[in-house]
Amino acid sequence: VASSASNVSACSTHQPTGSFCYESSLSSSRYCSNPPHPMAALASHCIRVAFGDRVQWVADGLQSIGASGEQSAVTFAQLWTLIQRKQESVTTCVKGDGPLAASTSNSTNAKGMERSAVRASLLVLIQHSIVSVRRKPLPNSSSAKASAAPCAYRYHPERAARLDGCRYARYVEHIKRALDSSAANVVETLLLNGRLRTVDLVLKTVQQQQQQQQESDQPSQHHKYTARETAVDAFTKLVRGGYLEQVPAIATPRIDDPDEGEHEFGEPPQKKVRIELPEGASDSTETKDNRDLKKGEDPAILNLIRNNAQYKVTLPIDSVWRVNQSMFHDSIRALCLGRLVAELYGQKVQSAGSLVTAALKYRGFLEHSKAAAATGVRPSDTAFFSPADAMKYLPKSVVQVMETKATKTGSNVVQVITKAFLELSELRSPTIVVRRVGEDLFEVAHASLLEYLRRRVVHQVVEDRHGQVAARILVILSQQGWLESDTLASSAMVPAKDTRAILHELYRSRYIDLFQLSTSHSAKHYNPSTSIYLWCVHQDRLLSKVVDDVLTATRNLRLRRQHESEVVGREWIERAQRQTFEDENEHETDKINQQKFELGLERIDVGLQQLDETLMVLSDF
Repeated sequence: VASSASNVSACSTHQPTGSFCYESSLSSSRYCSNPPHPMAALASHCIRVAFGDRVQWVADGLQSIGASGEQSAVTFAQLWTLIQRKQESVTTCVKGDGPLAASTSNSTNAKGMERSAVRASLLVLIQHSIVSVRRKPLPNSSSAKASAAPCAYRYHPERAARLDGCRYARYVEHIKRALDSSAANVVETLLLNGRLRTVDLVLKTVQQQQQQQQESDQPSQHHKYTARETAVDAFTKLVRGGYLEQVPAIATPRIDDPDEGEHEFGEPPQKKVRIELPEGASDSTETKDNRDLKKGEDPAILNLIRNNAQYKVTLPIDSVWRVNQSMFHDSIRALCLGRLVAELYGQKVQSAGSLVTAALKYRGFLEHSKAAAATGVRPSDTAFFSPADAMKYLPKSVVQVMETKATKTGSNVVQVITKAFLELSELRSPTIVVRRVGEDLFEVAHASLLEYLRRRVVHQVVEDRHGQVAARILVILSQQGWLESDTLASSAMVPAKDTRAILHELYRSRYIDLFQLSTSHSAKHYNPSTSIYLWCVHQDRLLSKVVDDVLTATRNLRLRRQHESEVVGREWIERAQRQTFEDENEHETDKINQQKFELGLERIDVGLQQLDETLMVLSDF
C-alpha cells in the first residue's frame, strides 16, 4: 500500500512528453470539448498496446458515442458516420503550420480507414469481450423464423472488461500458483485469443507449449498425444473450478449480405443452400464424428474427450469458452483479505489468514463453478460455509498443523477449525471478520474487511501526497462531520494557520468539500468576515477521486514505459531481438547505460503492478 501510494503521488500530476503515438483523435483532448475520463483514457491505451491503433480508434468511437448519447448501445452506421466526420475534421485541422499540426505526432490519424477495417476492429473487440452485441429484430419484419428475419445490431462497450488486457500476466501467474503450469498455459492461450472452441483451445495450447520448448531449446518432455491429454486435464480442472465459462458463439454473417450482418434497412431472408454429400452417404446416416472431422477437428482430441466420461460431460465439443474474470477477481480478493486478517489477528488466532482465504475460495467456487451449479446450491446459500467446507481449500501445511493440534487435544481437525472460526467471530476491533449464522455455519464479513482495507489505502495515499498532518485532518473530518478550521486545528493539535493551508491543499485536490454559510442579513452584499466556512469529507467522493488519481498515475507510468521502449531504448531492444551483437565489441559506457535502462523498466513494471493491486482493492473487489 505504501509503495503504490507513493506511485500515485509521484505520477498523478506528471504530464507525458515525447514524439510517440499513444492516443487516437477520438480520445485526444485536443479534438474533444471535454477531456476523457481517467478510466476511459487508461482503457484506450490498454487497447492500443494490445490490439493496435485501428482497434483503439473504433473503441474510442464507441466510447464517445455512448458517453455523449442517451443510449450506450451504438449501431454500425452511427460509428461509421462518426469516424468519417472525425477523419474530415482532423484532416482539416492538420493543414497549416499551427501548433495543432505540429502536435499530431502524439495521436493516430485514421485517414483511409475503410468499412472493412472498422468491422474487423469490432470483431476483435467482440472476440475479447470488450464489446457486446445486441440483436434486435426489425419491427417491419415479415419472416416467420426469428433467426432468418432481418435485424439491427447494437454494439455496447463493456465497462468491466476494459482493463483486463493489462492484467493477463497477473492472471497467468495467479493460476500457476493456484493449480499448475499446464493450467497456466491454457489460461494464457485463451487470454491471447479471447474466445476459443473446445478442440481449438486444446490444440493451440499444445502448439504454444511446443513453441516455447523450441525457443528455449528444451527437449520435449511428453509425447504428442500425452501433451494433449495434459492440456485436456488442465482444461477440465479450470472449468470445474469456475475459472473458465461458456459463452454463446459469435454468429457468422450471411454470405449474401453486403453489410455483413448490419441489417439497418431490412433484407430478405437467407435462401436455403443444398449441401451435396459424398457418394454413398446420406444426411440421416452421417454420424456426429464425421461431421466434426469435416470441420477440421483434431481426431486425437475428439477421441480423448469422448472416451472419458468426465471430459465428455465437462467439455462439450461445440462449446465456446472464455476466461471468467469474476472468478479471478474473487480468488485474488480471497488472498488479499487473507493477508489482511493475518496481519490484524495472526497473533490472536493461529492461521487466521489461511482460514479466511479458504472460506472465500469456497464461496467463489459456489458462485462460479459448473460443478457446484450441478449440485443445486441456491444463490442465497453461497455466502455461508461450514468448517468442513473450508478445510478442502486449506494449504497442506496448515492442515498438518491442525492435525497435530487435534492429536494433542484428543479431537479431530474439523473441531479445531470450528474453534478457530469461533474465536474469529468474537473479534470486533478494528473490524469484524466472521459472523456465526448457525450451529456449524459461518459467514465471512468481506464487505467490512474491504471497507477497512479501502480506508487504509486512501489514508496512505493522502499521507504520501500531502503529509501526515493532512491525513490526520482527513480522519477527523470523516468522523466528526462539518467543522470550522479553528475547531479542526484544536482537534488535530496543529496551529490554525497551518491547518488552513492544509485544508486549502486538500480542497484543491478535491479530497474535501467546503460549505459557506453567510450570517449577514443582507443578501445583496457579500462579506467574507461575516461568513462561516465549514469543511467536510464525503467518503464516496473521496474514494472516487483517489481512484481517478490511481488511474491517472497508471496511465502516465504506462506512457513512460512506452516512451522508454520506443524512443530511449529502441536500439537496445532491436539489438537484443537480432542477437547478432558481439559482447567484445560493446563499449563499457554502452553496457552501463543499458543496465540503467533495464533497471528503469523493471522499476516501472513494479510500480504498475503495485498500482494495479491498489486499483483492484479500491474498485474491482
